[in-house]
Amino acid sequence: CLESDAAFCARMTRQCGSASGTDACGGQRTVIECGPCAAGQSCNAAGACIPGGTQNNDTCADPTPLVIDAAGNGAASGDTTGAVDDYQSGACYGNGPDRVYTFTVPQGQTKDATITLTPAAESVADFSLVLRSTCADGASELTCSDSGFSGDVETLVARNLAAGAYFIIVDGWDSGDVSAFDLALA
Repeated sequence: CLESDAAFCARMTRQCGSASGTDACGGQRTVIECGPCAAGQSCNAAGACIPGGTQNNDTCADPTPLVIDAAGNGAASGDTTGAVDDYQSGACYGNGPDRVYTFTVPQGQTKDATITLTPAAESVADFSLVLRSTCADGASELTCSDSGFSGDVETLVARNLAAGAYFIIVDGWDSGDVSAFDLALA
């Protein structure tokens, strides 16, 4: 029994990103990359190519801004597939590919932030989350979360954030911990 990567990804309804699950032969399988998205598209956590450009947020030089709504919430979909390991946390382990996001607390305001990372369905990737006030400066780490295991949701809470820019680093636990994910800020 042999199922190609393309057939496995199609059966898992994944156009892009990684796919994990039971293959047609009954064994557990992971495909690291189901395919690239076209120019002007990016891969969401469900493994679908959506409008929005390529994902270039691999370093602090080009973080993806979270658009914050009137209620103070923001969201993004991403994928650590194809990223490299640029950053390590001071308190949480993260030695895998990472992606960087940013958000701003407006002047004259403070924010209690709950940041949640949800790996794609059937993902076996283990992630950590890091929150910093200066992206590339590990000494500016405010908090981190590495409480989950493979495929688990990670959540971190930061209270009373002052006005200014903040950076979220989504980091794979190890080099093989790559997957699509959804990121939410409340």
